[in-house]
Amino acid sequence: MASATDILPRRNLGPGEQWGRQVEVIVRDEQRAADIDRQDIDGLGRAHASTLDDIARASARLKDALQAIPYPVVASDGSEDFTVSTGWTEVARVSLTAPPGKTLLNVIAFGRAFGRGLVETEVEVTTEEGMFVWPFPLGTVSDEWGDRPEGFHHGIDFAVAEGSNIRATADGTVSISQVWQGSTSNNQDGLGHYVRINHGTPPGGGPELWTGYAHMQSAPPVSAPQGVIQNETIGQVGSTGFSTGPHLHYETWEDGVRVNPREFMDRWEYTSSTTTETIIESADTHLSRLVIGGMTSREFRSTAGVHSPVWGVGMNTSSVIVSLQIRSQTTGIYGSHVDNAATLTVLGSFS
Repeated sequence: MASATDILPRRNLGPGEQWGRQVEVIVRDEQRAADIDRQDIDGLGRAHASTLDDIARASARLKDALQAIPYPVVASDGSEDFTVSTGWTEVARVSLTAPPGKTLLNVIAFGRAFGRGLVETEVEVTTEEGMFVWPFPLGTVSDEWGDRPEGFHHGIDFAVAEGSNIRATADGTVSISQVWQGSTSNNQDGLGHYVRINHGTPPGGGPELWTGYAHMQSAPPVSAPQGVIQNETIGQVGSTGFSTGPHLHYETWEDGVRVNPREFMDRWEYTSSTTTETIIESADTHLSRLVIGGMTSREFRSTAGVHSPVWGVGMNTSSVIVSLQIRSQTTGIYGSHVDNAATLTVLGSFS
């Protein structure tokens, strides 16, 4: 907090030196009161109406004290709500005029404002669901799950080039790594070189899940109980076992029961979506200043959302316009949804 002497240097006060010295004492006391008010507002998070009452009472204290000085004084004040954007923005304005035939000698302004600066930041938020990806594009499907002349087909076939890498469709642990011995005498042998992976249960709970990959070109490069990650190569497309040409026969299980891979993927397919959200946070540091008759005070720093700039200057005019202005030191705004209020009290000595 600046000293009263910094705020009201005597060399700028002009006539009325005694009035100026007494003002310094009053301002110093008012600054202490402002500190107490600031703590109250921060600690209790007061609503808008209460905040406006606080700053009005603070202005009244200063005005009453100054008017008690035995020197002719005129006073004017005003208060209002405000919304502040980036840059210096006027939040209160007062016009002070000396009595007819009189001249303003000294002017002191006391601003009081409450408003939290806000910073708007756009962030990308990614939402992920499910576990599994398809082993190959659905456009390469050559045979679906279901009945066919040679028997029920417990999977989906992907007709892709021989030697194409087969990748695990989700993280898991290899439970079967079958090396084909050249026989097709039973269903298991008919799968040729074959890998089955146990993927456990979904993160949110559910059945235990498995996937199977059949008719590989050669002995699988993975073995049980090896862990694998999604998209890791677990073999190449071939035509071993009961097969009429190169393809991947893809199977899926839930709790040990084979299910249609399309229905399986309806429940467990991995999806990712990205949206842009606006995060609004309270800015830490803000500035305020007073403009008296076109002369601008130094900048007063506030870190609590409460501004209490006080400034006095020597004048030689019949009237003056005084303005209270606020600016955020960060890239951001003062949002209209924050309880903002301001008041400005201006007093002047005249002769």
